Amino acid sequence: MTAQQFMSDHVQRMGLSVAHFVATTEPSLLNWSQAAPNSEPTRTVLELVGECVNANRMFAALLRGESPEKPADLNLTLETAQHEIIASSNELAAAIGYMNEEDFEKDFIHPVRGPLKGKILAMGAYRNMAYHSGQINFIQILNGDHEFHVP
Repeated sequence: MTAQQFMSDHVQRMGLSVAHFVATTEPSLLNWSQAAPNSEPTRTVLELVGECVNANRMFAALLRGESPEKPADLNLTLETAQHEIIASSNELAAAIGYMNEEDFEKDFIHPVRGPLKGKILAMGAYRNMAYHSGQINFIQILNGDHEFHVP
């Protein structure tokens, strides 16, 4: 197994995991957000998923050597969130799968962070999905669902 295959498999698996966490969230909580003291409200589950979808697509475009599109303003529902996170992780997995060994050390230009190595991009969206999975689980816990919904 190559590093590209390993990462592709894990990106797809994490996309499925995020979709699972969305499915196991009480529907009334998908648009719920907790106001933090002296700040704006935190993001909803659907907003977190939207960020992951946009990040997956941006990282995939960068790895393909394309200029990423402006992040879409997604108005996700339960069904579209699950579909979009799976589709975007599959898109990213395909881009990672087409990388060659040299691409891991190649600089790609991120629109905000500047030059990043391919190995950072390949891992970045995965880490973003894992991070936001934890936030979704925390929203579930804050609202009384103490079961860890393992996919």
